[in-house]
Amino acid sequence: MLEQAAIAFTVHAYDYDPHADSIGLQAAESLDEEPARVLKTLMALVDGKPVCVIVPSDREVSMKRLASAFRRHVGADDEAGRCGTHVEAGQERLAYPA
Repeated sequence: MLEQAAIAFTVHAYDYDPHADSIGLQAAESLDEEPARVLKTLMALVDGKPVCVIVPSDREVSMKRLASAFRRHVGADDEAGRCGTHVEAGQERLAYPA
């Protein structure tokens, strides 16, 4: 997608540690970067619709606030808390603007 948009980027791969307390912080440390500069993604379902959140690796996402924010944005009911997430283990790949 970035290539199609002619956006320059560099992929930085690192070894995923499934035992790390924080995968995002472990990624930042492995890449020798400040945690605020390394972004992590969270994929979730809100009322059956996929959403994606991108946050610095030293921040946490409240699932209740995520659900509430996306429901308000799309005009759905305001019941919070029903989010399902999918997390896939393996080698993480990160892209930085060139």
